[in-house]
Amino acid sequence: MSQQTRVLDTTYNAAADLSAKQYFVMKISAAKNVNIAISRTDITLGILQNKPTADEGAVVAVLGTSKAKVNGTIAINTQVTATADGRIVTADTDKDIVIGIALEAGVENDVIEILITHYKASI
Repeated sequence: MSQQTRVLDTTYNAAADLSAKQYFVMKISAAKNVNIAISRTDITLGILQNKPTADEGAVVAVLGTSKAKVNGTIAINTQVTATADGRIVTADTDKDIVIGIALEAGVENDVIEILITHYKASI
C-alpha cells in the first residue's frame, strides 16, 4: 500500500494544466514555473502532490517519500527516473537523473511509494 511521509513541499505556479498529472515528476523553469519532466536527463524538482490548472499553485514534494505514477514495470529498491511523459521508470542508463528509489514494486499506471533522493546515476 502506497503511503507518503513528506518532509518538505514547495509551491510554484503551474506552467500548464497539470490537473491530470498528480504524482508525476516535475521540473522547474527559469521563470520559476513547474511542468512535467520529459526526459531521463531533466534536472528534477520533485513529485506533484495536487492537481493544479495553469497558473495555479503546484505543490511539489522535494524531500521525504511520495507516491509516484509508474510507466512500465518497476521492482522494489530500484533507482527511478522520469519518462517522456513525467511518470517514473527504472533508471538503467548511465547519467540518468534519479528522482528516487522505489519502496514498492509496480506496473504500468500503478501509484507506488518512492524515497525522493535526487542524484545522477552511475550505472
